[in-house]
Amino acid sequence: TNCAASGDGSTVGPMTPRPAPWRAFVGPLLIAACLLSRLLVPSDTRRALQETPPTAHMCAAVANRRGPRLVAVGDVHGDFEALADVLSAARIANASCGGWTGGDSILVQMGDVADRGRDVAKANACLRRLQRLAPEAGGRVIRLVGNHELMRAEGSLRDAHPAESSAAAVAGVTQWKVDVKSGAVRASYSDGPYFFTHAGVRPALLERLPKSSIGELVS
Repeated sequence: TNCAASGDGSTVGPMTPRPAPWRAFVGPLLIAACLLSRLLVPSDTRRALQETPPTAHMCAAVANRRGPRLVAVGDVHGDFEALADVLSAARIANASCGGWTGGDSILVQMGDVADRGRDVAKANACLRRLQRLAPEAGGRVIRLVGNHELMRAEGSLRDAHPAESSAAAVAGVTQWKVDVKSGAVRASYSDGPYFFTHAGVRPALLERLPKSSIGELVS
């Protein structure tokens, strides 16, 4: 969406610190920016994207979200080093992606870990490891399906990096299918006013969604 979420407070020791004065202005500013975005998106562009600008209610829900920190990471495409750098900068994992450092944060990886880059196996191993370790600290890792994973599952390796062997790619698909069956990889994820899925939602599906917070977000 065109909205952003404000962070939640923290406690130190047995006492709760008084919020900084500037925090009182964050929510209203985010709501104002979100509503302003409704005026800046041309109507023909909205129609082309089959998208409706966010409502005031939804903007307020996003700005006032409370709960664990939410970190979303988009297409990885076999670039393990970039993935590790992003996760480290976001304080989700250490520099080598060997350990979870995100506490009770929620990491959502949006799919398309496969293809184009040479380190698809390393990137998937990183995410599986973090998905296993995160619950020990109260966190979660959500892994979503991307179209490149589906392409591989259908037997297409046309976008594989030349350095990735066919055997390694097939082994990766086999493990990915296991992850899908176990629920470790899913098609979508929702968290309050947020709805995550790869590459958007078809209009026909929108009609079936309830007019709840998720329905208002994506319709």
